Amino acid sequence: MLCSNQLSYVAFDRIWPYWPGVAPNRRLEWRLFQGARFSGTLREMSNSATTRSPDVPVASIDPIRVRPLPAPASPADRLKPWIQLSGSMTRCIGDTLGEPPIVRPGLEGPTRLALWERRLLGITESRGYAREVVLTVKGEAVLSARTVSRLHDPALEVIRRLGTRPLAQLLFEDPRWVRGCAPIPLIELEQRRVGRTCLWKAARLDGRRSESRILVSEFFESGLVAAGPAA
Repeated sequence: MLCSNQLSYVAFDRIWPYWPGVAPNRRLEWRLFQGARFSGTLREMSNSATTRSPDVPVASIDPIRVRPLPAPASPADRLKPWIQLSGSMTRCIGDTLGEPPIVRPGLEGPTRLALWERRLLGITESRGYAREVVLTVKGEAVLSARTVSRLHDPALEVIRRLGTRPLAQLLFEDPRWVRGCAPIPLIELEQRRVGRTCLWKAARLDGRRSESRILVSEFFESGLVAAGPAA
């Protein structure tokens, strides 16, 4: 399932408020290239009760400082094939770089969710469950990922047991999981990391009619930025 930049931009605009006085297709570009600093809610801290393992080689993902990346902004152009990737990110990284990436677990546990995460999950609760990992190849970080869900989502029974296994084992091997939206391009303002996010849904994971939802956000690290997905 490939997405267009236009679809991604429209999808995120449904959950993200405009900045006053800045046109939709100029707001991020204006901030990025003018070098202006954000204030107010962007200084809000995540107040997470969990910690990241000290041997993880990259900065933890701060969802409060993540924003949608509109089509006119150029930083995502070279990463478009990765943003639009429809298959398993873990498998494609292995095919591209010549060996499977190693999953290095980081932050995991109850945490405060950013407003955009709550809106994409369709929840009002300010706290949820997060799992962060870093994928490395030959000791170099290639991808940072953050998966969030409700605190009592049925999917957590599996997510908590993943350990060093990739999330792809859950999403691409269980046919009940389907994408709930097209991948949406993102940028993390503090680290300037470009990435994407996508909602995944599954029904009857716990034998009942309740729907499970998880939001998977992935940010491309320096070890992957120069490489395009293998054909």
